Amino acid sequence: MEDTTERATQPQAAGAPPPEVWAAALGAASPGTGEGKLGPDLLASLLPEIVARLPEALMITRRDGTIVFVNPAFEHMTGYAEGDVVGAHPRLLRSGWQGPAFYKAMWDTILGGKVFRGELVNRRKDGTLYIEAMSITPIGDGPDGPQYFACVAQDVTQRRRAHERLRLLEAATRAIGEASDLATAYTSVIELVCQLTGWNYGEAWELTGSETLRCAASWFSHDDLLEDFHSVSARLKLKPGVGLPGRVWATAAPEWNEDVTETGGNFVRGEAARRAGLKAGFGVPIVSDGEVLAVLAFFARSRRQDETELASLVSTLGTSLGTLVRRRRAEQALTRERNRLEVTLRSIADGVITTDAEGLVEMLNPVAEELTGWPEHEARGQGLLDVFHIVNEHTREVCENPVDRVISSGQPVELANHTVLVARHGKEHVIGDSAAPIRGDSGEMAGVVLVFRDETANKRLERELQRANKLESLGVLAGGIAHDFNNALTGIIAHIGLAKLDLPDETETHQMLSEAEQACRRATSLTRQLLTFSRGGAPIRKPVPLEQLVRETATFAVTGSASRCAFDFEPGLAMAEIDEGQIGQVIHNLVLNASQAMPDGGLITVSARTAEAPTAHDPPPPPEHRRYVRISVRDTGPGVPAELADRLFDPYFTTKERGSGLGLAVAYAVAQNHDGKLVVESRPGEGATFHLYLPAAETEAEVTSDRGQSARSRTADILFMDDEETIRRGMSEVLTRLGHSITLAADGEEAVRLYQQRLASGRKFDVVILDLTVPGGVGGYEAMARLRQLDPGIRAIASSGYSDNPVMARAAELGFAGILPKPYTPSELSDAIARVLGGG
Repeated sequence: MEDTTERATQPQAAGAPPPEVWAAALGAASPGTGEGKLGPDLLASLLPEIVARLPEALMITRRDGTIVFVNPAFEHMTGYAEGDVVGAHPRLLRSGWQGPAFYKAMWDTILGGKVFRGELVNRRKDGTLYIEAMSITPIGDGPDGPQYFACVAQDVTQRRRAHERLRLLEAATRAIGEASDLATAYTSVIELVCQLTGWNYGEAWELTGSETLRCAASWFSHDDLLEDFHSVSARLKLKPGVGLPGRVWATAAPEWNEDVTETGGNFVRGEAARRAGLKAGFGVPIVSDGEVLAVLAFFARSRRQDETELASLVSTLGTSLGTLVRRRRAEQALTRERNRLEVTLRSIADGVITTDAEGLVEMLNPVAEELTGWPEHEARGQGLLDVFHIVNEHTREVCENPVDRVISSGQPVELANHTVLVARHGKEHVIGDSAAPIRGDSGEMAGVVLVFRDETANKRLERELQRANKLESLGVLAGGIAHDFNNALTGIIAHIGLAKLDLPDETETHQMLSEAEQACRRATSLTRQLLTFSRGGAPIRKPVPLEQLVRETATFAVTGSASRCAFDFEPGLAMAEIDEGQIGQVIHNLVLNASQAMPDGGLITVSARTAEAPTAHDPPPPPEHRRYVRISVRDTGPGVPAELADRLFDPYFTTKERGSGLGLAVAYAVAQNHDGKLVVESRPGEGATFHLYLPAAETEAEVTSDRGQSARSRTADILFMDDEETIRRGMSEVLTRLGHSITLAADGEEAVRLYQQRLASGRKFDVVILDLTVPGGVGGYEAMARLRQLDPGIRAIASSGYSDNPVMARAAELGFAGILPKPYTPSELSDAIARVLGGG
């Protein structure tokens, strides 16, 4: 008990309470006693021993607060001997923890003659604090009230600290358990410590990846000064060993500072602490398994001595908190890892499905959702094959469940080749990849992860490459055969033409020769299909109006069949930049294919449109050109099965009993060589439509002038070079009969020599016809380069049995005035010469 009155000048002798105190305590006892009841004399003789043996501290003061008696328990509790305190005032025990309001309430109570009970924090003789639970009883009535006060007290420090420790630990455990993150848990614990122990500011420090400490959380009673201190702390980064948190981290031991503003370099925030009015500070480590996980630091605005009990309390809290922090960190690390894994799985380009150990779906990433057509929330809990429906691409049989295979074998498995995923709404994807077990820490199978990718585009590209390789291989063979065949046909046609010149048109023999010539033309059509596959082939393109070409070719293709054609041409249809012969062959093949798809006959619709841009229902044309002409051939046959659509354009692939498998392959190759595209649209039972995209011409077709026609009547001095003797002899006879002067050469070397000789005589040939390919000798291309050096104004015609020869497509660039593909008739040869003569 404390008081602020003056000390008495005549202290009572030590050793026993004053007699008047005993009298007041015992009251005015009657001389007699009842049976079994202690008399006053006996009670008075026993009281000193009773008081001396009491385990509770007893202190008796006068009304003015002067201490007149203390028992041995008081000496033990406070550290003060009886001689130190008798005659003194209780304020020598004051700790400063209680304010004036506490003492006013106490004095008002006891001066009013009532007992006061309470707890307060006092200071022992050695300066340490303790908590006492006490009661003060007024004794003796005087004219102005009680004359003495008896204070009975008990040291409850350990009990109270244990209770506080328990409260803190319970509250901290609850706060950490309820916190969504460590920062929130730290803040809750710091607030509890500050409010229960009277500190003004608390903070938690953690080590970052850069090996520096940073303030992870803080709590304080908000005012501007503490806000400033918090701002400084939030920006600060401390190395271990630097500043209060750094030293506690480095030593893993609590540290106390009575005045953090006077520690100089030991406390790097000294100036900020001074501005905030902070004085005392201490820090404790949060330790688990010998590892410092964090540091808690607390500051107060009053100078406080080292409170061992408080430090021990918070240290105990820190140790217990460390276990919880480590557990929460592990949980958060696991959550972060799970989130990171989920983000990874949802970000990769492959489809991912995970199942539990029973094979039931747990997770689909967005790619898997798109490919299967199943949203994750609907797929979760379903059997794998309900979501991941896979069949063999060719047999259409349901494939074995890959998850069941992994569960039964415990090993990763690869998906079988030709596996097709049939999505929920029927769309199909060719897929590939694998399934593997997911194992727990102890090695048990926790589930299966299935990773797959859409191989549809790759498979299509692979087929395109295979098709291109087939075309190239076929072209090597076809080019050689066609060259020799065309040379032979040219010789035959030349001699047929000669024979016809000797016969009147109306004779039977003339007609028979004409039919033979037509047969040769049909043979020419076959060689043209073979040459389509030749390597390096480039069509000889020019602007061509398509309507007449398409009408005539399509009508001819259905002649003799039960099918008929209907035409639909856009008015003002743009011309196409094409090789007329090759595109005519494509139209013929497409119409013939449509007719064969309807054995009992039917309607074939042939349409043509200028396509500025494809519509949503059109397959996309190649991107190299801005405008196209789209020719569409539609039949009403049974359609093309989806599994065969990608193979229609393969060489030798056919669905017909007597088909060769070349018609559509030829059409496809020609479209590609024209920088166009051929695609098919078909649904079973609804027929098929083939769309041929061709680049639109940027210029109009050349108009044949009368000069070319009149030039037919001109005679010319011609140098004719060809390695085939039959062709040289036949065409020489034809040209001679037409009035031309002919000089023959067997190869390019001889042609150059003859041209040099003619120039030396002061004249030159009017026209030179050069065969481009001379096996084992100098061909027309090399000869032309040398001839242009001799005569830059030379007029030459390129001829070749390889219509795919790149020189034929670039003849004008190389200086040729015309081209003459083999096989050609005498009339075509004469026309070619006339065009060259008419052009100059």
